[in-house]
Amino acid sequence: MPNWTKEQEKAIYEPSGKKNILVSAAAGSGKTAVLVERIVNLITNSENPFPIDSILVATFTEAAATEMKERIINRINKSYREALENGDIAQSKYLKEQMHLTAGADINTIDAFCLRVVKNNFHVLGIDPNFSIMDTNEDKMLIDDTLTDLFAALYETENEENKNRFQHLVTTYASNRDDEGLKKVIRKLYNFIQSFPDPIKWLYDKAAMYDNNMSQSVWFKEIFLSVHKENILKHHGEFWDKLIKEMIGIVKKVYPDTDTSLPPVCIPECEQYWGKMWEYICICADSVKALKSAESFDEVGSAYDTYIAKTKLGTAVRAYKKAESPIEEWQYYSNKYNSMREDLLSSTSYLPNGTAEQFNKYVHSEELKQTIDDIVWITVLFSELYENAKAKKNVKTFSDIEHLAYRLFSENENIRNEYSLKYNEILIDEYQDTNGLQDSIFTLISRDNKNMFMVGDLKQSIYRFRGGDPTIFKKKYSLDSDEIEIIHLSQNFRSRMQVIDSINDVFRFNMSQDVGDVDYNDTAALQREESRECYINTAENARNDYKSEFYCIGKSKDSKESSSDYLEAVTVANRIKELVDSHFKVYDGNGKYRDLKYSDIVVLMRSTKVNGELLQEILESNNIPSFLQKEEYFEKREIKLMLTLISLINNHIQDIPLVSVMRSPIGNFTENELSKIRLENRASSFYNAVKYYKSSSDDLTKEEQKLSKKCKSFLKDLDRWRGYVKMKSISALIWTLYEETGFYDFMGALEGGDEAQANLKLLYERARKYEESGFKGIFNFIRYIERIEKRNEDLSGAQLINENHNVVRIMTIHKSKGLEFPVVFIMRTTKNMLAAKPTEEHRIQLHKDLGIGIDYINYENLYLKKADVYKIYKATKSIRNAFGRIASFVCRNDSCKRKINYCFVRQIQR
Repeated sequence: MPNWTKEQEKAIYEPSGKKNILVSAAAGSGKTAVLVERIVNLITNSENPFPIDSILVATFTEAAATEMKERIINRINKSYREALENGDIAQSKYLKEQMHLTAGADINTIDAFCLRVVKNNFHVLGIDPNFSIMDTNEDKMLIDDTLTDLFAALYETENEENKNRFQHLVTTYASNRDDEGLKKVIRKLYNFIQSFPDPIKWLYDKAAMYDNNMSQSVWFKEIFLSVHKENILKHHGEFWDKLIKEMIGIVKKVYPDTDTSLPPVCIPECEQYWGKMWEYICICADSVKALKSAESFDEVGSAYDTYIAKTKLGTAVRAYKKAESPIEEWQYYSNKYNSMREDLLSSTSYLPNGTAEQFNKYVHSEELKQTIDDIVWITVLFSELYENAKAKKNVKTFSDIEHLAYRLFSENENIRNEYSLKYNEILIDEYQDTNGLQDSIFTLISRDNKNMFMVGDLKQSIYRFRGGDPTIFKKKYSLDSDEIEIIHLSQNFRSRMQVIDSINDVFRFNMSQDVGDVDYNDTAALQREESRECYINTAENARNDYKSEFYCIGKSKDSKESSSDYLEAVTVANRIKELVDSHFKVYDGNGKYRDLKYSDIVVLMRSTKVNGELLQEILESNNIPSFLQKEEYFEKREIKLMLTLISLINNHIQDIPLVSVMRSPIGNFTENELSKIRLENRASSFYNAVKYYKSSSDDLTKEEQKLSKKCKSFLKDLDRWRGYVKMKSISALIWTLYEETGFYDFMGALEGGDEAQANLKLLYERARKYEESGFKGIFNFIRYIERIEKRNEDLSGAQLINENHNVVRIMTIHKSKGLEFPVVFIMRTTKNMLAAKPTEEHRIQLHKDLGIGIDYINYENLYLKKADVYKIYKATKSIRNAFGRIASFVCRNDSCKRKINYCFVRQIQR
């Protein structure tokens, strides 16, 4: 049995059903092993065993679910053998049954669980059980088609109100060229609300925030006031109170009988000693107190009006008048006052003053309300139309499935109770990446919200872009101990001491409650486990330098010879070569050290699209084998040609596709032959040139006869393939083309043929999947491919590489999550983690609590400005994005087991 730590034992043996359990499991803390052991302990508990089919385990990926099932089966098998050895027949029979049940147990992704629930209760939901699941690209295509239909209808509508609302939105968000800007707003809002249990209700609720007095809105109370208070505290805090106390102390020495129990402004000796400056300092102190304690619009306005607008915080103290203090002492404190007074004015310049009505006018609440209402109106229209489009094709997304599962449980008490009674415990892995809808589903079927076991790490939440909401984890983490049991798994069993120390050092300076939602204190930091192999004092271990390395590459500001990315890539390549050539040792997990291999090394970066290829070129030039998974599926020669042939079959009067296919191994025409065909008939399309080549001439040379026959044979094949369109599905057509052209076998005979054939099989499978989603026809399939390419969302090709290939891996952060490598290089760390990558904001900001933030347009004077609401939403989003980038950086570091290397370039001044 493993030597579990106290925290691991608590996570394994903590009783189920008393209250929910939240496990904050750091990277490398043995999370999966603990989860497996807990499940097995629940199954084998002598007092109250839970059969495996009474446990629900929700994982984030299918791979994680498969791995967990395998581990559970192996662990139960071990207990089964022990029971046989001990002669416990009843227990061995029970465990054997549990092993058989594990394969079909509810250990799946959230999507798979919801799909099973919906399929089993389709009659209650009133849906056709034979629906298909659309993939992301099919979903986007149907969304585009639905938006096109909606806009066409609204452009032609005779409903005056709808026409005006639509025209207002088009004027606001569309460009002179097209209405794509408005479509982006709708897409963004629609996709955003899918992570909520009731998307349409969320829309109406957030739109209603603009109905009332803006001074009473959530964004004002929760954000404006908190930002205001933080600003005041940050710049002033206790400054004025300390200053007054200090100055009173000086006065007390001169006038010992001074009554310090009086309010400062009422102490005559202070006014006598410091002059007029004393009154102004007291005004500043009172204004800060009033503003810090304000809890409503009226209180902020009153404080601002009383202490700032009317008094203007006094005036700057310039003249030494009516003061008894020494001039040097007076000058010292007047300088302090003048400096902080200006800062206070600057810090409060954005605060509202006057009436609530004036404030509403200031933030353009009426104008914003109209636009918000119209955006919600058209998004709801689109949602209804989109649901109808999916119903006609009998297709759904996984988001639809989750909403159906939520609806089933929330509206049907009997079914909800049935599932609640079925599951003795609900275990959720990667809980930091769940969204509000998913969490609501599990909460509904829990037993009084007391039998959920949630595991995650707030520091590793990297799926906000998919709707993941780490604030759910954070809120549960903040609950009282009588509501939830919090268990920390902080010890790292994966990485060496040097790796752990460097990770902690980096994140103590970068992660906080404000940016990262986590204070990286001793509780959050990774803890070293002192008994692991990395601390074994052997000769091999001692002579290797496992310290983390930071490569700061100097580059002069006016240097033109090399880019920063090139310098980083060369540095990484040289260091990899040094490590391998020097026989750097790594632990093989079997008690021995061995030489470092290329497959032990990974190079991580945020994006590999440009820099990945550059690094791969430099590695190859240094004879270092590497692998980079490129998303260039449509650029593969075999795929490009097959898609060209399909396009030609759909429309044969296309010169470029026709020439491409004829010149390829499918047509096998030479360039000389194609030139002769074109010269024979220059005026018509190339198809007609092929069709009528030498058709009216009887006196042909043998070469011309051969070419004429070749043209007729090719057109005959093309006509036959075009005939298949009416008879065959697109997937069947593709496979027929493989067989009849011999192209599949031809590509297999070439170098790299296995990969090419795998890519061709992948094209066939994607076409089959496309048709299963309710889409039909060759024309629609071509449009589907074109839209993917237009959005620059190329697919990954088939990869025939595995862990046995001795190559350096080049990966993005997201691809590396969950993987482990002895040596990790992290590139492009110069890029500011807190600076968002430039993206199109679509002129709308969204927040799950604050709602919808938009910009303000003045149509009379034709100008646009970012409304205060929009600015606050955007600032909040910037913090969320920064959190995501820091979490991604955490995942980069946590992939490392032995040695971590950071690489960055800095300009140096000459």
